[in-house]
Amino acid sequence: MAKTNSDPRCSRPDDCQAKGGALCRSCNLSSLRADPEVRARHAAAMADPEVRARHAAAMADPEVRARKSAAMKAAMADPEVRARHAAAMADPEVRARHAAAMADPEVRARITNARLSWCPPEFLDLYRVLVKKVGAKDARQLVEEEVAVNSRRTAAPGTAQRQAVTVSVPLNP
Repeated sequence: MAKTNSDPRCSRPDDCQAKGGALCRSCNLSSLRADPEVRARHAAAMADPEVRARHAAAMADPEVRARKSAAMKAAMADPEVRARHAAAMADPEVRARHAAAMADPEVRARITNARLSWCPPEFLDLYRVLVKKVGAKDARQLVEEEVAVNSRRTAAPGTAQRQAVTVSVPLNP
């Protein structure tokens, strides 16, 4: 597929032209996403459980997540990028697609699981109660302390199996 800069929203048209007709990274990725052949190859690859497992492992790696987070923060610090993002999110079509995706319970569950992946499942109810009482940041800190306390209790000599979660955080302030 011949790559041309047909995207009028290109943030760096000089880069696209300065590279002898080559596309800037943003336009190149846009052209790849628009190519049905590339999308089909990507879908086929992601259908392979081994590839999905490698991808999931990479996304679970704290270093990879930190790099991606830093890159996103750096990009969003650029006023041009923030303006493009705001313009895209103001587009009714984009907002409708987002709303449709968020209406799907499976999508919401995946997002919740990703955001709360740091929290062991047996502490999720405690975390949700604490968020309402003290806020997310403090709730996370309290739950992480509880996890540490509980792991010390279960790691004590003579403890053969995992005990039920015991809460030492006062829930009624």
